[in-house]
Amino acid sequence: MKSSGSPEEAPPIVTHLTRVKLSLEPDSDPLAEAASGKSLITAAMVDHAGRQVAERYARVIAMMELLAVHGFVFRTREKAVFCYSSEVEAGVAKRLLLTAGFRDREFQIHLEYDRGWGML
Repeated sequence: MKSSGSPEEAPPIVTHLTRVKLSLEPDSDPLAEAASGKSLITAAMVDHAGRQVAERYARVIAMMELLAVHGFVFRTREKAVFCYSSEVEAGVAKRLLLTAGFRDREFQIHLEYDRGWGML
């Protein structure tokens, strides 16, 4: 049955929330071994690490810009950006990101359902 759009219309029985996690950490940490005290650190190693972080942040920014066009809102915690939408389905969000050239290991998508009222 189609919705009439009237103000008296009951809220939906089930709503969804698509949550996309974008990690701010690069895939590898070139300074990890040095931090453990197993090797000496050089300026070139720090420069390389900085470039990896900058590249990761640039990709996160590009994903955020793409998702923002589709109405996502953003929060940050735990060295990650979380993108939220109750309008865009998880599968659509994944296709948007993959089609734009992002790799599936660069993001995690979660779909949460919430019962609005009544019984399922």
